[in-house]
Amino acid sequence: MKKLLVFLSVLFIVLSCSNKSNENHEERPVIKGLHFFDFDEVVYYKTTMKQTDLDTVFNAPKSIRRQLLLDVLTSYTPESLKDSVFVAQLEDIGYNKKVLPDSINESLNKIFSERAYDEDYAAPACMPYFRDVYVFRKNNKITGVAKICYGCGFSYFTGTDAVTQNFGRHNELKHLEKIVK
Repeated sequence: MKKLLVFLSVLFIVLSCSNKSNENHEERPVIKGLHFFDFDEVVYYKTTMKQTDLDTVFNAPKSIRRQLLLDVLTSYTPESLKDSVFVAQLEDIGYNKKVLPDSINESLNKIFSERAYDEDYAAPACMPYFRDVYVFRKNNKITGVAKICYGCGFSYFTGTDAVTQNFGRHNELKHLEKIVK
């Protein structure tokens, strides 16, 4: 139990220091409206795990399934699109799959696009649990992955050169959550 608390404390400190989504692109100017992903299909994965379920996972015996679930829920995976093999296993680890209708693709493009904001913004300071995963595809090939913690607004992206640091501000997450239901 003590090891778990130490692990969670270290993880919390590391994660709360910065939103790791595409830090290497934060130096360039924002191109307002530049889409994060080129896609013709979005598959949405969601788990309804409660905090008590997460505690059970953390305390469960080590296994490949447990490690994959922890990686998806709490870490910056995939690091690149080459690592996106986990997508095929999301349903096996408790995520529900939903292919989003093409009719909302324009709205998704607006939400998943670069924005410039004048005011300062403090990055979320929580331990994110990525219960929501969006997989973007073009011609049946994965072009991007977005992992979102709606609880604290933290997000992680793979497969984009866009500046994503302003994602989720000004009720964008509420709008996203509303259109995918």
